[in-house]
Amino acid sequence: MAALREGWLEKTGENDKKYQKRWFVLTSDVISYHGKKGEKAKGVIDLMDIVGLKPVEGCAYFAIEITGRAYNIKAESIAVMNEWISCIQGAINKKRSIGAPQTESATVRSRNVSVVSTMSAVSRRETVLSSRRGGPGDGSDDAATAAAAAAASAAAAAASA
Repeated sequence: MAALREGWLEKTGENDKKYQKRWFVLTSDVISYHGKKGEKAKGVIDLMDIVGLKPVEGCAYFAIEITGRAYNIKAESIAVMNEWISCIQGAINKKRSIGAPQTESATVRSRNVSVVSTMSAVSRRETVLSSRRGGPGDGSDDAATAAAAAAASAAAAAASA
């Protein structure tokens, strides 16, 4: 399967919390990570299992959340982190639009991906606001931020219904 994006990122282990450099490969179905480029995958994350993509404001760290686990990732820069998040979100959206068979499991997974979309949109909005002169809290964008947060809450409530 052709890679949509690949490159070096760092991640913490499930038990070992030190960051280790890994070669990440995003395809239309999964994110795999490897000790070195071309080596067998050390781990695989199915895109349909992702329930959250959460950047840490002001730095190049983000979390890929699946039920029961969060993969803590560090990129070389905020720009690279944002590119990865955008590519992952795009792959999830495309996979969702193609549509899995409508079994109960596929419906639940589809709802989870919807929450990811909303959460990422809010996170991107917060990142943009924090990079502006004055940043969040200066009063200029408080209404827009509140509206985006309300939309995320509504989407999350609808997804869990």
